[in-house]
Amino acid sequence: MKKFVVFKKEEVGYATTKRFSYTSEEVGGFLILNGNSTGVNFVDYKLDNSTHFSHMEVPPLAYHFELPSGLHEDTVLPIEVSATSIPAEVASGGVASETEGFIYILQEDAGKVADKLVQDKTDLVTAAYNQMNTDVYAQMYVVFGTKNPESATAYHDTWKLMSSNPSEWSSIGLTSNFDRGGLVKGDALDTVQKIQDYSDACLAEVNAYGVWRMQRIEQFKVERATLLAS
Repeated sequence: MKKFVVFKKEEVGYATTKRFSYTSEEVGGFLILNGNSTGVNFVDYKLDNSTHFSHMEVPPLAYHFELPSGLHEDTVLPIEVSATSIPAEVASGGVASETEGFIYILQEDAGKVADKLVQDKTDLVTAAYNQMNTDVYAQMYVVFGTKNPESATAYHDTWKLMSSNPSEWSSIGLTSNFDRGGLVKGDALDTVQKIQDYSDACLAEVNAYGVWRMQRIEQFKVERATLLAS
């Protein structure tokens, strides 16, 4: 398998932002493009023709550089060098000939490396934040039976009312939504004691959830600080 990074040709040199990249390989005599079978007979790894891409994405408007081993597609730029100073590891497919004696090859760019480090950290922080939210909503569902914050708040308020005045709630036909307070899901809440036991148990779950949620937020803060400092 080989990877190619496509850069748009400009009046002088190439654009500093890639157009796209792709991988190609040969399996059983057929071309595999970006991991997908094309059903086309394999001819070459480099696909710099309009068979697979538009005329805007092939020479002379763009060039397909083979990505040197060990480099990342987001940290390289086409750099003009003397034809006599091509690194041995740069494959012929990664070289764009220009004027006689000078060529363009992909080389790692310090600015793009720095940008990628920042972006990688941002992506990791975002992933950690999303995981925290996933955990919080999952636990919210366990406690309240919903992932809607407004509904969860409404349940919390209702349980507080039930606990403070259980006699108002014991004869309105309620049933338990959870296995709590010595009751199982579906049991009738038809006595003052059942209402009291059930609502108090629900409020205890809410309190535990609140403590856990704040701890989970603090965990994320530590993760974020560690990632940004790395």
